[in-house]
Amino acid sequence: MKSQEQGVLRIVALARRAEGRTRFSRSLEVSARALVAALCVSIIDVAMRKVGLFGELIARGVLVASLISVLCVATLAWAWPLPEYSGARALDRFYDLHDALANALAFSVQSPSERTPFMEAAIEDAILLARDLRPAAAVPIGFPSSLVAPAMLATVFAALLTFEVRRHVP
Repeated sequence: MKSQEQGVLRIVALARRAEGRTRFSRSLEVSARALVAALCVSIIDVAMRKVGLFGELIARGVLVASLISVLCVATLAWAWPLPEYSGARALDRFYDLHDALANALAFSVQSPSERTPFMEAAIEDAILLARDLRPAAAVPIGFPSSLVAPAMLATVFAALLTFEVRRHVP
């Protein structure tokens, strides 16, 4: 394998790691929002069960459906397609490379006989620039900004689970 091919494979690996971090971050953010809706439904479900409007089977079914819906939303957010070369573009933006990595990946797809000397030079420059790049710095995975609401709703849900509604039988 030529050194240019190894360099391009390194750029591809860096771009994939950046894309994975983007997907994970997006999945966390969307899951936190979905968790708010699921916790609201769960609170209403448990309250209805405690009052006696729902049976045990229906209440458990709603709780399981809420959990499954959050997992499905997280999976869909992960699997939702990203734009082409989004990982390379994220690295380009962070390190101010003026699309050097994305261009190199686009140029490397063409066969070597179709590449111009400019394309070869752009690929070589990108390989040199990619030596010190870190996807973790370019695409940080932060705590979802909307975790306060799920935390508060989870507290309400836990408190609701502790209450007991007694029925007095005459």
